[in-house]
Amino acid sequence: MLDLRKQQWFFADMPQKQFAFSEHANNQHPVDNLDVNLCTLREEGGRCLNTTQKEKLVVVLKKYASVFEPGGEPTLYIEHRINTGDSPPVSVPSYRMSPVKKRIPKERT
Repeated sequence: MLDLRKQQWFFADMPQKQFAFSEHANNQHPVDNLDVNLCTLREEGGRCLNTTQKEKLVVVLKKYASVFEPGGEPTLYIEHRINTGDSPPVSVPSYRMSPVKKRIPKERT
């Protein structure tokens, strides 16, 4: 909720906690203000691990966090190939078709 007279805003379910408007809000990037911790397991991660094993894994992830950071140069040691058999590779973006249009090419062949 906005209170323009007081230059404040608050959540409708928590009117007691109010926040002042900021003049420089447009100059900031919201992501810059986030505390990012990429070295923890997601909720669905480690389902087959018990609590102790999960804690140990998080310790290892935090210890070697720099290894998991995005960016860096491409590696020269890994190659990726898709076996297309005798056919040349095809690079065509997929697009949606109605079920009726999908049947037409099948009927022609």
